[in-house]
Amino acid sequence: MRGFLFVQCLVKLKVIRGSLSRITHSTPGYPLTNAAISGAKSREKAYKLPDSDGLFLLVTPRGKWWCLKYRYTDDDLKG
Repeated sequence: MRGFLFVQCLVKLKVIRGSLSRITHSTPGYPLTNAAISGAKSREKAYKLPDSDGLFLLVTPRGKWWCLKYRYTDDDLKG
């Protein structure tokens, strides 16, 4: 299942033309530490541990995933 989701994301990114930009916003608090990451235990429902600049750790019942929020900018297609 993990491999399928990863490959599906790669295929979608290849089709897109233009540029991708990270969603940047300040996260209150401190960046994630190694202790916080290793101490994150899976629960019945998935939850997020935010780091900074759109990066977060998604903790699911099946494991941990690093994720990055991004936004596709449409400006390159207009020109």
